[in-house]
Amino acid sequence: MYTLVLGIAAYYCCYMLFDHVHGFTGMVTRSIVFLALFITGSFVMKLSPDLVPVWHAFQKRLGIKKGD
Repeated sequence: MYTLVLGIAAYYCCYMLFDHVHGFTGMVTRSIVFLALFITGSFVMKLSPDLVPVWHAFQKRLGIKKGD
């Protein structure tokens, strides 16, 4: 239920903020902001236990974090 509420809230935030921006720029901007809001909210609310291992694997692959 929290996931749906988070998704709807992120959608409406993006809709209200970028309603006047059209075209490719608007699509990219709305997508980036939606992803940032949704991913941040998922981490903060701890919606899935799989997020932390995936985040660590992502950091390791980018070279941000060294392997344990």
